[in-house]
Amino acid sequence: MAESQAHGNVSVAGVSILNSSPIAALCVLSAEQDSFETVTILVPMIKLLLAIAAFSLEVPDLHTMKDLRWKPAFTEPARLQLEGETVAILTHCSQRFDPLRRTAAAVDQVVSTMKSRSLPVIYLHDKYNRLNPAWCYLYEDWNPTAYISSDVGNIDFKITGVNHVICLGGFFEQCERSTVTDLVRLWRRDNATGNFRITQVVDATFNVAAYVNFSDPYNEKVRAYFKQKRNLHEKAIVTLGEVLERIDDKTLVPVFLQRQLPSVPPNVNVVMDIFGESHVMQWLGETAPTLTFAYRFSANFVDFHEFAADPNQPVKRWYGRLQSNGQTFTGASTVIEVSR
Repeated sequence: MAESQAHGNVSVAGVSILNSSPIAALCVLSAEQDSFETVTILVPMIKLLLAIAAFSLEVPDLHTMKDLRWKPAFTEPARLQLEGETVAILTHCSQRFDPLRRTAAAVDQVVSTMKSRSLPVIYLHDKYNRLNPAWCYLYEDWNPTAYISSDVGNIDFKITGVNHVICLGGFFEQCERSTVTDLVRLWRRDNATGNFRITQVVDATFNVAAYVNFSDPYNEKVRAYFKQKRNLHEKAIVTLGEVLERIDDKTLVPVFLQRQLPSVPPNVNVVMDIFGESHVMQWLGETAPTLTFAYRFSANFVDFHEFAADPNQPVKRWYGRLQSNGQTFTGASTVIEVSR
């Protein structure tokens, strides 16, 4: 562990302890003593405080921390009753997975917006992971509609009457995908005849570039940026929005996003809504229910315009998660051609 003392400031790996913990201020004050004997006596204490400061980089800021003994009162999924057509589900919004708190502001923005409209908010917690305790989560508001236990982002509760779910917080490639996958299943089980929309908030979703292929033209740009963040912290993430911003050829954005999507029912229309641009993935006709995968920033994620199909929209089939081969993208309102 690197230690340095200069002008009364003590740092760990280049990070000021003074900014990490109030306790660390004692270390700074001690370092200013001129007495050799006093400094000698304080060396063991300084080393202890350095260790405490290093640990503090792994836990939330003190002003946002709950009592370490605090645990949420979980609601049994079978007892959850959602009211309204729109709900937000926060999947593992934890500093354990986002140590630099890069998504914290967007998470708080989503919760605040939902509550200002009296819309339900569900917090998924990693209940049995001792390395991810309840007080380690990112949000400032600790009073959701319900806490639900979910180890890997999976959910199983009734969503009858719900037609719009806002998703955020989890790893885009892992727990967030589990939540999205289960939402498609629950929609078909509980609300099969109505349209359904899943909006992922891109600046509040973790990403580790797992869906960025080495052959992608934006690969080096994304990974270089990701490396910059990992140089700050070994477990740092980038946001989904930051990945999308580094894809210069915007016709490749749908290709990238489709790598996360689960299998879809064969008897529904499937549309992607990427910041207001519609991309038809599967179209059976106006009488079929429509499943929309949408992407928004935390500044504007609730309101949207219903997709209106072109009267001449041909029937299209989507055969599983799409890769780059066999696709054609044309214009803002994109039809994806898929080879069998």
